[in-house]
Amino acid sequence: RHRSDLGKFFDPHHPAVLRALKMAADAAHEAGIWIGICGELGADPDLLPTFLALGIDELSVTPTAVLPLRAAIRKTIAGNCDLQLLKG
Repeated sequence: RHRSDLGKFFDPHHPAVLRALKMAADAAHEAGIWIGICGELGADPDLLPTFLALGIDELSVTPTAVLPLRAAIRKTIAGNCDLQLLKG
C-alpha cells in the first residue's frame, strides 16, 4: 500500500499561508469573534511574533509548550517597547 507524503509541501511560513491567516483574522474580528490557532502551528515560537502582528487572539498548545510560549511572548512584547518612555 503506497502512502503519499504531502508533508513535504507543507510550509506554515509560506507568505500565502500567512496572508490566509491574516484574512481569516480580519474577517473574524470584523464579525466580532475571536480567532485561534492550535496544535504544532500554534506552538511554533518562530511564528509567534507573526501571530501577534496578525491579531490572532488565542493559541491552543500542549501543556509543555505553554511556558516557552509565555517567555517568547514576554520577549516579543519587551522587544517592541521603548523603555525610554518608562524612565520619564
